[in-house]
Amino acid sequence: MKKQLTMGRIVCYLFCLLLVCTAVFGVSYARYTASLNGKASAAVAAVAMDGKISSQDITVSDLQPGDEKTIQFEIVNFSADKTSEVAQNYTIIVKTAGNLPLSIALAPDGSETETAGGWKNTEKGLWATESAGFLPASVGTKHSYRLTVSWPADQVKPEYADEIDMVTLIIDAEQAVPSVS
Repeated sequence: MKKQLTMGRIVCYLFCLLLVCTAVFGVSYARYTASLNGKASAAVAAVAMDGKISSQDITVSDLQPGDEKTIQFEIVNFSADKTSEVAQNYTIIVKTAGNLPLSIALAPDGSETETAGGWKNTEKGLWATESAGFLPASVGTKHSYRLTVSWPADQVKPEYADEIDMVTLIIDAEQAVPSVS
């Protein structure tokens, strides 16, 4: 009796052929590997940044309309035993509670002008510089600033009586993108 070639048998034969091909090619398929040996070392760059305020306390509780308070501070990229090995960009942020109508001014020490970029009043009671400065890598650098907090004389309102406020100075630094020389 002669067998008929039906669609089911053709599919069965193709499946068997596929199975045999997979087994043969899977065994004979060559895979190449290589190994490398060597020595390498990595060093972590030292980071140093410090801020030194002439008075650790920035109080504005004694301010009255027409008064101003000046705070001197320094930003350095070294400490007693190390100098920063990475370049840093930094911004200066001054935050207040926003309860009093205080004006903020920042100038490099010895200068009468505000810093380049000036202040952005980002929200109530928060001022930030666009980009205050740059500290180079491996060179001890000191930047001196003068922060002036003042209460304008024309801002006299009864709701400011017995109101409190505070000033927080924040130096936000990040590693500068290295330049290709």
